[in-house]
Amino acid sequence: MSPTQRFFATVLGVIASAVVLIVAVVNLGKTPSRIEVSTAEPANRFSVSAEGKVHAPPDVALMSFGVTSERATVDQVTKENTDKMNAVIAAIKDRKVADKDIKTIVYQLNPVYTYPPSGRAYIRGYSLQQQAQVKVRDFDAVGDVIAAATAAGANEVGSLQFTIDDPETLKAQARKEAIEKAKQKAEAIADESGLRLGSLLNVSESGYTPPVPMYDRFAMMKADAAESAPAPAIQAGEQEIQVSVTLTYDVE
Repeated sequence: MSPTQRFFATVLGVIASAVVLIVAVVNLGKTPSRIEVSTAEPANRFSVSAEGKVHAPPDVALMSFGVTSERATVDQVTKENTDKMNAVIAAIKDRKVADKDIKTIVYQLNPVYTYPPSGRAYIRGYSLQQQAQVKVRDFDAVGDVIAAATAAGANEVGSLQFTIDDPETLKAQARKEAIEKAKQKAEAIADESGLRLGSLLNVSESGYTPPVPMYDRFAMMKADAAESAPAPAIQAGEQEIQVSVTLTYDVE
């Protein structure tokens, strides 16, 4: 090897060593990403569910009363139907039902067509239907309200149902009962299985069963002979409110 070749070989060796040294310094203290492995295990969890139930009598009765009329013109049917509906509302209020407990739920005006065997259909008149939902808080007055409304001209009576006006307080009681049952259940299972319960991680409410309305036998009946009908006897029964909860614990 000539002196020139030896010189260049020496220079290249020095450069290569310097590059290796620089790379080593730059990476000093760094951990390669491929060995960053977490050895922490996810926390073991244990869940239990329970239900709470509260029974209570309903405190309101809901029903609807309506008037349907048919006349040749809009003015005629509107006047007749409105007069009858106003009489029905007045009769209901006379039974000590407050204004806030009466709400119009239907006001529907439609043309009535005749379809001849031949030729085009034509409007023979108009039909107007009005309905009001009534909330009765005195169950002793329910029968009188029905009788008074039909006597005043209501020719439609919706299904009578009993329910709880504000179930939130009862729902809270059912939830509290469900949580207590779930805690007792978790402790019993832990004792029997040898688990050791840690902290409570989560509480979830998985379901709420609202009070189911109890229906009377007045399902949208036509009240053609209501003037002579006696006031019906009303039985409200009892309501059930149910809440389900799930508790999730850390297991130590």
